[in-house]
Amino acid sequence: MRIWSRNSAGSTDDQGHSRPAVARVCSLGCVLFLAAAPIVAQGTRITDMPRRAAASRQELDSLVARAEAEAAVPNIPADQSAALQRYVTELRTRLRDGDFQPGDHIVLAVHGDSTLSGTYTVQPSRALVVPQLPAILLTGVLRSELQPYLATHLRPYVRDTLVRGTPLMRVGVLGEVAHPGYYRVALDQTLGDALMLAGGPTPQSDLTRTTIRRGSATVLGSSAVRDAMTRELPLSELNVDAGDEVIVVAPPPRHERNWTTVVQLVGVATGIFLAVRSLRNP
Repeated sequence: MRIWSRNSAGSTDDQGHSRPAVARVCSLGCVLFLAAAPIVAQGTRITDMPRRAAASRQELDSLVARAEAEAAVPNIPADQSAALQRYVTELRTRLRDGDFQPGDHIVLAVHGDSTLSGTYTVQPSRALVVPQLPAILLTGVLRSELQPYLATHLRPYVRDTLVRGTPLMRVGVLGEVAHPGYYRVALDQTLGDALMLAGGPTPQSDLTRTTIRRGSATVLGSSAVRDAMTRELPLSELNVDAGDEVIVVAPPPRHERNWTTVVQLVGVATGIFLAVRSLRNP
């Protein structure tokens, strides 16, 4: 929620500038500064770079431009430059080939037509095969483009307003959950929904320490995960991609005193003290 503070109309600063105008210029400057911020910092790995599963084509084009600009910075470390170039290649491949791979699942819901509704698997040809309809080729289609793309291709057969296509993304839900494993989750679902697919957290879990990992790298730390769960953000708004893993851990072990050992040590110390005292006072 944004809270705007407005002075009375015509209010100016000491230099004669309108205060609301100055505020707007400052806000715009902050936005431009953030947009121009480097996409990676020193030591950042390619696995840490933005990979939102529901990214739009415009968003991916913007990431390509930012990564290329960062790679062109003079004296950039060679390993960081190489990581940025790989990232650019990956993004361009995604823009060209689309998001859908053979074996991906898509839920198709056609209102009033149960014969077309169902969960379909993307074929090796990257086509979606719906009974009694021509195959729908998904090469070059992003997840964010699926809904209008399917509506366009199914318009000759059903009203486009009655069609809903939902891509499912395979993510791991591991650690302290009832049924650890990999699950297909819709992008409009939340992290809490993903946990419930795995049977929910165990009594030994500490949800405040949950993280999301991509390989050996952490892409969402515990604070970011807590924020996403508190706000019930959908996966489409997070830096989460297919194959990422939600890791639920147990609380750190508590270091409790072993009172039996303490009593034994006190007894030994007392015995030594009394022995020494008896020797000094025969």
